[in-house]
Amino acid sequence: MLTGANGYIGGRLVPELLSDGWDVHAVVRDPAPALAVEQTVCDLAGAGADAALASACEGADTIVHLAGEDEVLAAREPAAALAATVVATEKVAGACAASSAKRLVYMS
Repeated sequence: MLTGANGYIGGRLVPELLSDGWDVHAVVRDPAPALAVEQTVCDLAGAGADAALASACEGADTIVHLAGEDEVLAAREPAAALAATVVATEKVAGACAASSAKRLVYMS
């Protein structure tokens, strides 16, 4: 499972993982038609994120967390961007701990 799959790094990582034979499930803020993988659409800092993440983590061996606010929002509203990123990361870590995933890779 990969959060931020439609972001700058995630959008480049997904094709690489697929070419290496990985089964990728993307968690994205908005639908990403360009990503040819199963997707869960949710706001990781939002109220419905816990259930969506629990479902997305089912059967995942590894969870890669790349999601975060982009540099435009971070520059315009740094406190809000930091708060949303911290909440999202906490939810992803909780979903990972509750799942059978063996590892969590986090990039900040």
